[in-house]
Amino acid sequence: MSKTNVNDISIELTKTDNDSIAFDNFYSIKMVSSLYNFNPKFYQSQFEYKNIPNVDSLLISTLVQDYNKFKYDLYKLGFLDSLSPRIDSLIEKKKPALNVQAIVTYFSNGKQTVIFDENNNKDFSDDQVLTFNENYYLEYKDQRIDTNLPVQNLNLRLEINDSIIFQKRKVIIYPSAYSYYTGSLSNDEVINKSRIHFKFKDYWKGKFSYQDKKYDLAIQGFHPRYLTFLIKPDSFSFSKTSSEYNANFTYKLKDTIQLNNDYFVLDTIKQDMFALKLKKLDSLKEFFSDKMGYKLKDYQLLDLNTIPFSVDSALKEKDYVLLDFWGTWCLPCKALTPQLKSLFDTFENLNIVGIATDRDIASVKDYVKKNDISWKNTFNDASPKGIKRDLRISAYPTFILIDNNRNIVYRGVGKLALNEIEEIINKKTRNK
Repeated sequence: MSKTNVNDISIELTKTDNDSIAFDNFYSIKMVSSLYNFNPKFYQSQFEYKNIPNVDSLLISTLVQDYNKFKYDLYKLGFLDSLSPRIDSLIEKKKPALNVQAIVTYFSNGKQTVIFDENNNKDFSDDQVLTFNENYYLEYKDQRIDTNLPVQNLNLRLEINDSIIFQKRKVIIYPSAYSYYTGSLSNDEVINKSRIHFKFKDYWKGKFSYQDKKYDLAIQGFHPRYLTFLIKPDSFSFSKTSSEYNANFTYKLKDTIQLNNDYFVLDTIKQDMFALKLKKLDSLKEFFSDKMGYKLKDYQLLDLNTIPFSVDSALKEKDYVLLDFWGTWCLPCKALTPQLKSLFDTFENLNIVGIATDRDIASVKDYVKKNDISWKNTFNDASPKGIKRDLRISAYPTFILIDNNRNIVYRGVGKLALNEIEEIINKKTRNK
């Protein structure tokens, strides 16, 4: 249910454990590890907790929600000698006290044991003991995580404004030396052995309508300040397997969203996470976005010979332009070169613009020449800036298809996305 007036939309939310939406791992997995290397003095203080098992291999991992607040408290308690100037002490001192929950993990007889101080009472005698058989090297994509491990109903400590609440979440706890950020191991064996992942199996959902159009909403994340919002018309479906596809519907708190011809900002979420407010904005002269259904900015680019061109110039006398974000280091990107060449040669109503991310322009030029690629390419270095930053490119190859009004028709990653794009262009060509 939702309430609508001239200025805002209030959306009621419910929690569900229906595992039917693929969220970005940044929001659906929380990783914790030992803070020994960050602050040995604080790390040792955690061994004062009660009923810690007397095992030589034991390590303590620390679940931290708000690192700015955490560092401020460490400074006030004498664990840090100085505070970063980027941390505003006037803001941090208003927040509740030290925001951590501890986890002990140890190895014995070929097994790993994990105990999470769920009630945050600094006593491990009243907490559930989890035991794993030599699987702390599970990667975050390992299917055994979802099929072999139990779902826990846990209390996670949240600080909202000036209060502390404990929120029940459906969570799979599992040890994994692999970071879900990088998919790799650390050079530090202590970090590898102390890494614990919390994989959320629930999320918040809601429905609302505006000017006779209906929308679906799904929210994932660990803390109200760090949430991802998926908002789509009910004519679309969320993907159960591809978070890259669902990125077409992704917003953050304070982002702007267009509903019909009006604009709203994702203004506030209630502290218990069960209501979201969209605040109506005055009309915007121009609004560009990286998502399907929105208009793309007319980016000014340089080709590989540093000759300027624009997205609009690439659209001239064409129905579509396909933006291909690729790199010579990307094997899936190179594997799709023959299909891209076939599309370019087959459809006269299609142009392609390659946006190559590489260490140097020479390798891009060499690949383009050797593969007889005749469409324009522009070079980006590895830093997140310009068109790559604006369009939030995080996976390769990413394909964005735009029409001759610069509206984003489709966005996706990899071969399945390119197949879908080919079908869209085929259908347009057949219907002419």
